[in-house]
Amino acid sequence: MLTKGKITTLLSALAICGAASGNLAVDAQNAQKIGGVELKTVLDKYPKVKELEENLKAEEDRLHKMIERSNKDFQVAKKNKKSDAELKALQKELQGKIDQEVNNYQKKLLAKDKMLKDELFAAIKAEAKAKNLDTVLEKSVILVGGTDITDAVVQRIAQSYEKSDSKATK
Repeated sequence: MLTKGKITTLLSALAICGAASGNLAVDAQNAQKIGGVELKTVLDKYPKVKELEENLKAEEDRLHKMIERSNKDFQVAKKNKKSDAELKALQKELQGKIDQEVNNYQKKLLAKDKMLKDELFAAIKAEAKAKNLDTVLEKSVILVGGTDITDAVVQRIAQSYEKSDSKATK
């Protein structure tokens, strides 16, 4: 929470920056063109994200069921009065299978996360290039100015998704 002292310090810093920027002559040819994008909005409107979330939820459910089955198998073995050595071997086997599946899940998750980020950044870069922007920032950090490219990025990603989806259905 901002205290009165912090607010005063912040306002003083802004005033100093404003005064300093007023004294600087900015050459129009050297001015940076800045764009802003709301990543949350882009991700919320990207159909591939929703698909991925559904697939990951299904995979998590599958893993939970596997763990439950393993626990049930172990309890059955215990009820059948298996020896400690057999129980340890069974536990090690079941745990090994679970660990392998969780490892595979994590690898898939990382690969899909990378794919989404690559697609998102490619769309942002393409839009920045199309609008001759030098820099694109998360819109929330831009206080004044800048060109909002959120809708254009959403549109690019939607078009890209439709193209890839139509190729997949052919």
